Amino acid sequence: MKLQQIPESQIIEKVKFENHWWNDKKIDEHYAAMPRRIYFNIFIQIVNEAKDDRAVVLLGQRGIGKTAMLSHTIQALIDAGKPANQISLTSFAIPIFKGLDLESVVKFNLKALNIKSADDLIFIFEEIQYLDEWEVQLEKIAKKYPKALFIGSSSIGIKSKNKRKKHSKRFHAFVLPILSFYEFIEIRNQQNTIYFDDDEFSQKQIDIFNQHFLNYINYGNYSSVVLSTKIDSEQIRSESNRYLHSILLRDLPNLYGINKLHKLNSFTSFLAYNSGIETNVEELAQQSGYQKETVIKYLNYLEHIFLIKRIYRFNDRHTDERDDLYFRIYITNVSMRTALFTPLTVDDIRTEYMVETAILAQWQHIEKDMFYYCKHDHVFIDLIKVDNNKNPVWITDVRWQHPHGLQHNELDIVGHFCGKHGLLSSMITTKQTRDIIPSSNVIHSYEPASLYCYSIGKQIVENKMIDKRV
Repeated sequence: MKLQQIPESQIIEKVKFENHWWNDKKIDEHYAAMPRRIYFNIFIQIVNEAKDDRAVVLLGQRGIGKTAMLSHTIQALIDAGKPANQISLTSFAIPIFKGLDLESVVKFNLKALNIKSADDLIFIFEEIQYLDEWEVQLEKIAKKYPKALFIGSSSIGIKSKNKRKKHSKRFHAFVLPILSFYEFIEIRNQQNTIYFDDDEFSQKQIDIFNQHFLNYINYGNYSSVVLSTKIDSEQIRSESNRYLHSILLRDLPNLYGINKLHKLNSFTSFLAYNSGIETNVEELAQQSGYQKETVIKYLNYLEHIFLIKRIYRFNDRHTDERDDLYFRIYITNVSMRTALFTPLTVDDIRTEYMVETAILAQWQHIEKDMFYYCKHDHVFIDLIKVDNNKNPVWITDVRWQHPHGLQHNELDIVGHFCGKHGLLSSMITTKQTRDIIPSSNVIHSYEPASLYCYSIGKQIVENKMIDKRV
């Protein structure tokens, strides 16, 4: 037999095989058994409210649960009455579909269904980042078939802010964050460890909740570990290796023009170990031994695949991003540190930095540059949230190693910053202390970091749901 090109009929059969719910009306049992993310209700609402010719894009780092979210979306649509054969999913991670454009995929699906019109159909394109100019293709296909709904998922974000603004008019992008500490507690069914209505918590309650928080930092984003009733070191090692394999694969760097994977992985490990520490491009180049251009390319790539987040000094907030600006780099998935190194203990010297990393990670769904830190004239504040005019809205200073938070002279410095910018209060996290300390015209609230992190996740989910209903 001579070599043959893959026939069109084989592609059509593969489409049918992958979309098995056309016949059995249900998704794979593996995904059906997984609990839905708390963010699922927000995402399915976006899907249900999508307007004609406006696509939906699910963004997020690899291993974060995008495939499960899409599977749960398919099942929810079927359960709500959508005919199962009107929902199709094509994964561009499957070799036979690589090289096809979106127009071809739509036509193959129509042939597989033996219909001519795409009206009322839902097309889901998984791992859409493998397509050249996927944003342009998605915009065109949504415009060409206005009566169909198109949903894409990508492990790489839209590269430039200008493109983000342009394409936002044609599709709605939803960033799926890592598992929040609030979700972790809910899934582990440990929400009754602390009674939040109590004015005072017992030392035992705080110690238990802090241990849950440390578990979250060490393995809280390994789904199979989180869902297990019994957790052991072998399971954590296995899941850590699986996670590293998924995020450090060669294919995504190749899409970004990065071919020296060992250097990228070494640089990523270096950043993860130093999460939360201030630096700049010049210093990173010196410490890592790479050229500045390489450092900039690596930083941009890691940010676009949602693995790191840079926040800049507050006093540089009105300045265009420059190479000489100082910033702090945070890994976005706190469990990545355990995967690369070893689990942290309560008293590890670097635990405070990972506590800070975990707190910032709860805000991942916010795409705008809304966070800064302050290091100026003896003032150092870890997290400053700003409004659209880049004026401070609230501040948080993270403490862990010092059980009782800030000293009085440090409180005065924080109070001065608050007074200067019209803030009436500040939040200071601790390991165990919960208190309210008035200072001049500012109220300083002390809260255990574990409780604060839990509250952030809970409030974000509730507020986003309220926002979507308005």
